[in-house]
Amino acid sequence: MYIIAEIGQTHEGSVNQCIAFIDAIKKAGANAVKFQMHIADEESSPNEEWRTKFSFQDATRYDYWKRMEFSLQQWQTIRNYAKEKKLDFICSPFSEKAVDYLSLLNVDAWKVGSGEVISYNMIDKIIKTNKPIYISSGMSDWNEIDEFIGYLKNKHANFTVMHCTTQYPTPLENVGINNITEMKKRYNTPVGLSDHSGTIYPALYAYFLEAEAIEIHVTLSRYMFGPDVSSSLDIDELTQLVKMLQNFEILSECKTNKNLVSQKLIDIKNIFSKKAIAKKNIDALSPISLIDFEFKKAKECGISELFLREAIGEKIIKNIKAGNVLTADYFDKKTYNQIMKKVEKKHNFYVKKAIQ
Repeated sequence: MYIIAEIGQTHEGSVNQCIAFIDAIKKAGANAVKFQMHIADEESSPNEEWRTKFSFQDATRYDYWKRMEFSLQQWQTIRNYAKEKKLDFICSPFSEKAVDYLSLLNVDAWKVGSGEVISYNMIDKIIKTNKPIYISSGMSDWNEIDEFIGYLKNKHANFTVMHCTTQYPTPLENVGINNITEMKKRYNTPVGLSDHSGTIYPALYAYFLEAEAIEIHVTLSRYMFGPDVSSSLDIDELTQLVKMLQNFEILSECKTNKNLVSQKLIDIKNIFSKKAIAKKNIDALSPISLIDFEFKKAKECGISELFLREAIGEKIIKNIKAGNVLTADYFDKKTYNQIMKKVEKKHNFYVKKAIQ
């Protein structure tokens, strides 16, 4: 499972805050750190409306984007630090100029936000880099998703479509995890989950639906400022999620053979298995009766309860003292083999019942 930790705009325009995020994400065990590159003059205008007015220091949304910008040199610092920490550096561009900058930075992969899926000039530039593309479907209906998936396939792009619900935070009842399965069937292409629920549960469920990647927003603290904080996991939750997914991979990939395991445990199995033990002294040539035996654990190897049930009425060939384990030695060879054939027949009957 490829885990992408999305910082979004929670860095509040601080390079040092980005560095702190990278350190925390690396320690948590994610595979990649993801940013968004906003260049105000390329994607916005001074009269762009707030979707939700959240900033106390920015008069307009344009002002907000302007304050959140990094220079190319600053981006290089962030990118280099991520690579130093052995994290993939992924970024969402929101303009063609951002694609140009990110190409210079040599991003490891691209994320195309759900509002950019029909920005074909920008997407063409991204495809030409031959880097992996994670493309969101959060604001698209099936008809539009069909269109941009078909466009990417026609261009032979290397992409993963990310199921997403554009709601911040997303209530669990609106996550729509079923769409992962639907997309896999519909497009026969890698599918992942871009989650905004602020919980670990959709990502865990997506693992069992064989999602290729998980993108999840992160925050250093629930008390940080920013529009994405309520939709994010904190670092402890991210660490927990990564550990769970790693353990799930171990559980799913490391298969065992019940027969081989049972063979290795044969000595322990003998210790824990109950054996037929005589309740009283029984003379030779006495017929076997269930009431003369009880089943208890003992270190000696003895006959099973199923064997004793099939041996009722058969005679033992030597005396057995009270407390002794009944073994094959108490039967003549011919009688023992006849009983074993009955046991095998009953065993095969039960096996056939089990697998009908």
